[in-house]
Amino acid sequence: MKAIIVAAGPGSRLNPLTNERPKCLLEVGGKTILERALEALRANGIERIAIVRGYRSQLIDYPNVTYYENPNFRENNILRSLFYAEREMDDDFIFSYSDIVYSSDIVAKLIEREADIALTVDVD
Repeated sequence: MKAIIVAAGPGSRLNPLTNERPKCLLEVGGKTILERALEALRANGIERIAIVRGYRSQLIDYPNVTYYENPNFRENNILRSLFYAEREMDDDFIFSYSDIVYSSDIVAKLIEREADIALTVDVD
């Protein structure tokens, strides 16, 4: 299994916090949101991770990650961003937004599901 994380948008609703960096690079509890996602995925054995970048893409730079660029991130949406990494969709994968905080147990629950499509939802 692999993961595709979309991190292309500017996160303008969080201005001024996102004037200089993507929303996924905001810190929560001493780590960026994106770092937390990478840790949660890797804790479950997911090492093949692709990130689709756009806004201030040069700031998103983690080792052992495959990168795809969405040069038109201001004109299109998350679904279009996902398809910049279409070559990664040849096998099972977890699709994740880059600005959602989740733990490794959430990833484990997704992996446990034997379904064509599994979705996690926070009901609290």
